[in-house]
Amino acid sequence: MTASLQPGIRLNQEQKQVLSAVQIHSLELLTLNYQELDDYLERQLLENPVLENVVEDQSDQPGEELAERPAAGEKAAAGGEDSSFDEFADDYYVPVSSYDADIASSERVGSLAHYDGDLSHHLLLQLSMNSYAPELRRALLNLIRSLDEDGYLRIPLAEMAADLHLSNDVIDQALSEVQKLDPPGVGARSLVECLCLQVPMRHPERDLIVRVISDHLSDLAAGRFRSVSRELGVSEGKLRRILDYVRTLEPRPAQLVFSDEQPSYIVPDIIVRWVDNDWRVTLTGSRRHHLRVNAYYQEMMNQGAANEEAQDYLKQKINDARQLIRNMDRRRETIIKVAKIMVHRQEGFLNRGLEELQPLTLKQVAEEAGLHESTVCRAVSGKYVDTPRGVYPVRFFFSRSYAGEDGRNYSGAYVRSLIASLVAAEDKSSPLSDRQIEEALRARGVPVARRTVAKYRDEMGLPKKSFRRR
Repeated sequence: MTASLQPGIRLNQEQKQVLSAVQIHSLELLTLNYQELDDYLERQLLENPVLENVVEDQSDQPGEELAERPAAGEKAAAGGEDSSFDEFADDYYVPVSSYDADIASSERVGSLAHYDGDLSHHLLLQLSMNSYAPELRRALLNLIRSLDEDGYLRIPLAEMAADLHLSNDVIDQALSEVQKLDPPGVGARSLVECLCLQVPMRHPERDLIVRVISDHLSDLAAGRFRSVSRELGVSEGKLRRILDYVRTLEPRPAQLVFSDEQPSYIVPDIIVRWVDNDWRVTLTGSRRHHLRVNAYYQEMMNQGAANEEAQDYLKQKINDARQLIRNMDRRRETIIKVAKIMVHRQEGFLNRGLEELQPLTLKQVAEEAGLHESTVCRAVSGKYVDTPRGVYPVRFFFSRSYAGEDGRNYSGAYVRSLIASLVAAEDKSSPLSDRQIEEALRARGVPVARRTVAKYRDEMGLPKKSFRRR
């Protein structure tokens, strides 16, 4: 006898993290770098008449603190972040900066890190022409801010979905939308996907070209035309034409957006200097970004405005201003706390150079700071630090560990720099293979697998051996 199905009401108890509008605003401020924060605060000063910028005495240096180890505090709220922006083009984010190959090879850049365009703005302007559901809009914003400087998406989609509390379908749809944008190839997760995305859908031989890129590119680059010709059933002449076509594609699609005519500059968010026998950490713009509520409007509020509507308006604007000031304080405290820990962990690098750069993860910093890992991630996203050794993306100081044969641990950034230097010094008529690079690293006491060499070489935009041959 089967039990009948009866409609009814059931109560289920579950825990769910819900972020308030105040928390969301605080997280959004934390994600902004100096330039974006400067633009954002300018808009706030224009929109809120009760908010004003405090002009400090130039001899003052608020925000400057000794890089001493902070005590662990309460963990920040975890979970995804939301966005209530009305238009994509009005509030955009620079993507999370990935490892910079130029920094790896030269170890130092100038006092201002140079870049020639804004990929995020370019993409968001295109998206602003369409309307999207709130969840898809949030996914698009976060996905675009997560692209690296070459236009690649290095963060797993499942990880992004979990962090934003969105379904995998929404994230997949967002990626599909981004990959339709200009420049072709943007949003790719690998070099192969990047090249395939650049082949027009209406190309008469698209299927064949995509198959060659996906399965046979390394064979053609090595000159094995005959075997590929037999397998695909096409002439060697056609394969050579396809290879010539593939060589015209852009392996770093973000470069197609950049312009050399109007260069712009990244202002470092964090300044690290050796002062009084200790490393001192300062936030850029501590004086410039010092806000307060205008005393005149505060007094008007206390005495009562002329009418109820004006009183309500003043009350709302003063509350908004105070909340922004509190969130600015939280942002400053969080970034300073993270920067102090990073400086202590990387004192060897600051004192002696790249070989002393220590392996460091976001999780390690989060545990020491008493913060959630996602909060630390937002604190370092898209930001730069000015050190006596040059200006670096903050992400440069976070990398995995490799155990050397001498018993020391080497950072992934140091391994990348070795790969970059080997490629830069190679004979271009007979470039090094990944296997030869692996052997050269092992000879220096740094054992790295060939697949890891290939991965890092690809991440740095260095082509395979056959494409480097001159």
